[in-house]
Amino acid sequence: MKKILSIAFLFVFAILLTACSSGLKGTYKLVEMAAGEEKYDAKTLETLEIKMELVVKDDKTAELTLDGETISLTYNDKEFIGKDQSTGEEKSIPYTVDGNKIILTDDGETMTFQK
Repeated sequence: MKKILSIAFLFVFAILLTACSSGLKGTYKLVEMAAGEEKYDAKTLETLEIKMELVVKDDKTAELTLDGETISLTYNDKEFIGKDQSTGEEKSIPYTVDGNKIILTDDGETMTFQK
């Protein structure tokens, strides 16, 4: 009986790992941005011609594209990591997941991307 429970546990654990590891994969569009008192919804971002896309891959890499310029990133369970374009230094940006949204928060600024 213990052996059957152990095998069942390992099977369920493997399924959970697979589900969790590929859960972020996909293409996300910027739908909301906030900095201090200023907040921009998807319609306002479109009017301002601010188009940002986040492509998340299964191999723990991602690409952030703004105005045709792409930044390569890596990620883990808590943050996206990439080079700061102005300083060239490595920078980490924490994120949370809310359904089909990835929310990046850095220095009081929040960007919400939706799948």
